[in-house]
Amino acid sequence: MKYILPLFLILSLCSCASWSTRHKVAAGVMIAASLADGYTTERMLDEGHYERNPTLGKHPSETTMVAYFSLSTGFKLLLAHLIPEYREVILYGFAFVNGYCAHHNVRLIRNNEGSQNHDTRYRYEISVEGR
Repeated sequence: MKYILPLFLILSLCSCASWSTRHKVAAGVMIAASLADGYTTERMLDEGHYERNPTLGKHPSETTMVAYFSLSTGFKLLLAHLIPEYREVILYGFAFVNGYCAHHNVRLIRNNEGSQNHDTRYRYEISVEGR
């Protein structure tokens, strides 16, 4: 299973061979954002946080994460392939969402290093310098 899912992603990329250079760049940006989201999600979970995506559950396994990110990225590429008139919008839209999620994960990791309270929804820090 661990090797089948990345293979699925590679086969999905093969359908992109006929795309224009602009569309291939958009696909590359979307894939990079998805990889960043997956990597930062894994780091965030290692830091003791929990996942807020209900599809994955609060504490997904590594196999579940690989399956989810491989299949979702492949699905996004397939969707962009099937709707060519909205290809750039689809790819950059998903890239924005994944990029935002990765940014959010990094903020959680940086803001709570060494902290026992990992739920930051109600926690605000005010830094006053020079007083």
